[in-house]
Amino acid sequence: MSGRILAVDPGEKRIGLAVSDPTATISNPLRVLLHTSRAVDAARIAQEAADLEAVLIIVGQPLDEEGQPDTPQ
Repeated sequence: MSGRILAVDPGEKRIGLAVSDPTATISNPLRVLLHTSRAVDAARIAQEAADLEAVLIIVGQPLDEEGQPDTPQ
């Protein structure tokens, strides 16, 4: 694969973003967004991806202490 990848680490209050180099080999932190709403957050992430010309967006899955998917209460 060739092209930047945008990685998204969603949280309840903040969303971490990281971006790969153009060869998709090495990634670096990009910025932290404050959670607003799902629609606003998605639009901001989509805009970041477009600005970076990302070819792929990867979203992390939060896990609990036992390694199971963490679901909001």
